[in-house]
Amino acid sequence: MIHQISPSDATAAQPKLAPGDIQSLVVRAQRGDTQAYTALYDTYATKIHSYLRYHLANRGEVAEVLAADVFMRAWEKIGSYQFTGGTFSAWLFRIAHNRLIDHVRAQRKRMGVSLDECGNLPDPSAETGMEMALTHEQLAGALSRLTEEQRTVIVHRILRDRSLADTGRLMAKSEDAVKQLQVRALRSMRRALAA
Repeated sequence: MIHQISPSDATAAQPKLAPGDIQSLVVRAQRGDTQAYTALYDTYATKIHSYLRYHLANRGEVAEVLAADVFMRAWEKIGSYQFTGGTFSAWLFRIAHNRLIDHVRAQRKRMGVSLDECGNLPDPSAETGMEMALTHEQLAGALSRLTEEQRTVIVHRILRDRSLADTGRLMAKSEDAVKQLQVRALRSMRRALAA
């Protein structure tokens, strides 16, 4: 019943329904009518996809996956939707917004601090040394060339996956100081690994 949204769907014309028609479809969908929910999907799919795609810097595939997830969650929770002044579209966009926030948070946690967030860095590929597969000896050799503070930042931020705030608290340093130490450490490790 829930369809994947393709980029061509994003340009397709959407059916226009009156607020009373939307409310009727929602009531029917709450009773388990999948055809009514499909009509709601057809009405809002392009809008939700466009909203997600815009906030994901035009990453269409990710927007498609998230949009499908939004409609799955909406279907699961449609029984809890109540007509209390807000529109169904506002409720649906709230689900999309929350799903987008969850996605962005998960990406940030997985990636740690991007080098773009670390200030002006002439070589944005400095982090690639950490992304390649390293043997234990290569990693130990690269770490041994770092200062004690740089090594501590790498251990906390990358090996233990701690946040900037947690690392700053553990080292009694500001988040900015931790970012700069991480940038310098990654540059040094890149040079060591390239040698």
